[in-house]
Amino acid sequence: MQTLKIKRYRVPVIGLQKHVDPLKGRLWGCDAITEAEIRTAVAARQFETEAWDSASANLQGPSGRDFHIRRVAHFVESGLPNDKHSIQLDLQRQPDGSEIGVMNGNHRIAAAIVRGDAHVEALLYVWDRVDISRLLPGAVET
Repeated sequence: MQTLKIKRYRVPVIGLQKHVDPLKGRLWGCDAITEAEIRTAVAARQFETEAWDSASANLQGPSGRDFHIRRVAHFVESGLPNDKHSIQLDLQRQPDGSEIGVMNGNHRIAAAIVRGDAHVEALLYVWDRVDISRLLPGAVET
């Protein structure tokens, strides 16, 4: 029987982006979002502070895409807080075939990509047989 462990890691963004890229839009069910769109929102000070958990029921189609742009812009401008909505990664085969699932923190990951951050702090949900060094080279337990 496998055991699930939850561990905090410092994860290289480039390695994570190979598995998960929220800007492609697939995770949010919308068209891809460009870095230019996010930078335009930052310049126009168009930020969304409401968390996805509380806003998601009312956001479909174009209004949902606009929400994601503003939410990512918020984190680009203000940084990535370490709070109850931290980045949480599920390191096991996902229904879509990917090896990493994002349980929480897509907007933060997208902001880290746009900002050019080298690393993000994340909670990793890890099963016994998962090879973290293969999935996320350079990830370090903190």
